[in-house]
Amino acid sequence: IRAHGMVAASVAADWSDELRAQDGIPGRFRATVIEPKDVDEKVAATVRRAAAHLFTPTPGLMMPALIDPATKYALEPGRDTIAEASIRDPRARGWKRYTRPGSCDFCQTFSTRTYSNRTDHFDAHGHCHCVAAPVWGN
Repeated sequence: IRAHGMVAASVAADWSDELRAQDGIPGRFRATVIEPKDVDEKVAATVRRAAAHLFTPTPGLMMPALIDPATKYALEPGRDTIAEASIRDPRARGWKRYTRPGSCDFCQTFSTRTYSNRTDHFDAHGHCHCVAAPVWGN
């Protein structure tokens, strides 16, 4: 998860820079890769919770209990990279959640808001079909 998280963050930083250039935003700014946070603790806790399914009548629920969080943890550094760059970039107003087909009601509800503080986090969940992207302007 740590290795995939670093790849996601690197791709996100490049994508943020490409969006800035593509949208003709003046000035210079480079997104910084945000490293995965607390990965070991998150993974250990998730494995403990998921392993509990092995001792129930439904042990097959263990794998779904591992896959959704693993995907979320691997994509989190990319989302954090976009959010941080969008807050640090003087030409950006912040970042916004962009939904994709199949997005849940939660994601659709929060897709109308622009986030501009470091305390605002991209609260993803399993099977989240959303991305964070910068919002330009004043």
